[in-house]
Amino acid sequence: MTKTLDELYDIASNYHTDENHEMAKYYYKQVLQIDPKHYNSLRWLADNYLEQENYETAIKWFEKAKKVNDQDNNLFNDLGLCYYENCDYEKSIKNYKLGLEIKHDDETIHSNFGKALYERYLENQQEAKQDAKWWLNNFPNSNDAQVIGSAILGKNISKQNTKYVKQIFDDFAEDFDEKLSELNYKAPEYIAEIWKKHNKKPVSKILDAGCGTGLLSPHITNCCDQLYGVDLSSEMLELAKTRELYTDLFCEDLIKYLKRNKDSFNGIIASDVLCYFGDLEEVFKLSYDSLHSNSYLAFSVEKNHIDEQDFLLSPSGRYVHKQKYVEYLLEKVGFKKVKIINKTLRTEHDNPVKGLITIAKK
Repeated sequence: MTKTLDELYDIASNYHTDENHEMAKYYYKQVLQIDPKHYNSLRWLADNYLEQENYETAIKWFEKAKKVNDQDNNLFNDLGLCYYENCDYEKSIKNYKLGLEIKHDDETIHSNFGKALYERYLENQQEAKQDAKWWLNNFPNSNDAQVIGSAILGKNISKQNTKYVKQIFDDFAEDFDEKLSELNYKAPEYIAEIWKKHNKKPVSKILDAGCGTGLLSPHITNCCDQLYGVDLSSEMLELAKTRELYTDLFCEDLIKYLKRNKDSFNGIIASDVLCYFGDLEEVFKLSYDSLHSNSYLAFSVEKNHIDEQDFLLSPSGRYVHKQKYVEYLLEKVGFKKVKIINKTLRTEHDNPVKGLITIAKK
C-alpha cells in the first residue's frame, strides 16, 4: 500500500528522533520526490547532515529550504553554523544577520554571531569592524554584542559583563574539558605548581574561584582539608560536582560571594577567571579581605603584550593585563611577596597564549 506524504514525513521524523540518520534521510527524500518544496523535509534533511558533520551537503539542503521559507530564524542559525564549521565566516555572519532580523533577541544566534565575528576579525579586520558596528547599532542590549562587538571595535570596557560570562560557560560546559585539552591548556597545573612551592603543608580551606568544571581540583585537592568552589555557571558546576572533590559548590557571582565571605579562607586560587575582569582592583581587594593572615592568592591572567594599557579587552572577549599593573594593584590592596612567572597558558589557532602565573601573600 502506497504511503501518503504525511505518513512518509512522520516515518522520517521518527527515525530522526531515534538518530537513525540514514533511514531519516531516505524517507525525507521520499517526501521530496512527491513535493520538492516540502519545507520541513528540506529543513530537517539538512539538519541530519549537520548532525553528521557533513556541512557541505547540509548547506545545499538548507539553501534549498531557505528558498521555500525565508522567515525561520532557526534555519538561519543552523545554516550560519554550517558555514562557520566550513570556515566561511563571511557567509556565516550573513546568515546570522538574517536570523537576527527575524528574531532580534535570539541568544543562540547572538552567541554564534560573536564566535564567527572573532574568526572573521582574524582574517579581515576591516570587514569584521563593519559587522561589529552593525551588531552594536542594531542590538545594543545584547550581552554578546556589548562584549565581542565592543572588543572588535577597540572599545575597552573596564567592568566584567557577568551575564555574558554566565551564558558562554553554560553553553560551553558540555565540551569544556575536551576543548581545553585540545588547546593544551596548562594554567591549572602551573597554578598548582606555584601554590605547592609556597605552601609545603596542607592548609585548612581553599576557595577555587571561578572553578568551572573543576579542572584545577585534582591538582590542588591534596593541598587542603576543605576545597570550596564558586562559579557563575550552573552547567559548569554540575560537572564539577561529579568529580566529588569539593566540600561545597556555590552558583554565584564571584564578587558577591567574596563580599559575604570575609576572613574565611586559607587560600584562593583562580585559573582562567580573571581574564573576564578588566579592572582587577575590586577582585584583588575582596580576595585580600576573604583570606586569613599569612595566606596566599594564586591565579592566572593573559598577558598584555599588545600595547601600553593596563588592561585591554581583546577581540576574543577576554582581557589581557600588563604585568606591572598586576604587581601594582596587588601591592596597593596589601599583598606582599608577589611572585609572577611568565608561561604559555594554552594555544589558540596554533599560536601560544602568553600568561602570568601569579602568587601573592597576605
